[in-house]
Amino acid sequence: MAPKYHVGNFWTSGPKGQLSPWSKAVVYGLHRASIKLDLDLSHTDIAAEVEVVGGGNPTQGTIGKLRAKFDADPSWYPGKERHNAKKRGRKPEFTPSKRRAVARTAMAIKENGVEPTVAAVVARNSTACTNDATGEPFTDKYILQVFRTLCYDKNPNVPWSHTEPLQKTALSPDLENLRFLWSGQLLKLGHSGAYYHRYVAATLVELANTHTNA
Repeated sequence: MAPKYHVGNFWTSGPKGQLSPWSKAVVYGLHRASIKLDLDLSHTDIAAEVEVVGGGNPTQGTIGKLRAKFDADPSWYPGKERHNAKKRGRKPEFTPSKRRAVARTAMAIKENGVEPTVAAVVARNSTACTNDATGEPFTDKYILQVFRTLCYDKNPNVPWSHTEPLQKTALSPDLENLRFLWSGQLLKLGHSGAYYHRYVAATLVELANTHTNA
């Protein structure tokens, strides 16, 4: 079982050798107090009052950079990032350019009168559908998301709905023949549409409700 998260973890944790958010807040408080009360605290004075993650005091350079940041941004707070700061983490592999290429391929397939399936798009444009980090195609989930958001017929504001089929595979010829014979037997009974609506449809609804409430 994973350990329970505690809000204090955010304030006191961080990369080893760097100041935690709590230590930065302390530095900020001492810096502001030094200005307001004319204490003339040096970088060394403030560094002696805080510790980096893992133990030890920060360098004068670290404190100096922080104090310069505080002066440049009066609204600074622990955890705040600059608007132009690079976001952490790995960049997404399914880039916007790959997504647009997938959309163009899918729409071209449909314009040619072919069903634009995931398999068809991957076969037509494997470069856009491949995760460069793994060498494998992106999962159906991501490609279908492109179908629903970037693919359209005439109006870009009306993307494909791409609803799920009622059944994953087409009926086999044998099953088609059986259903055809069954429909013929029903027609021979001579019942009207009102009959099926009253008895068959109502029964199916009742069975569905019974299954849902079970």
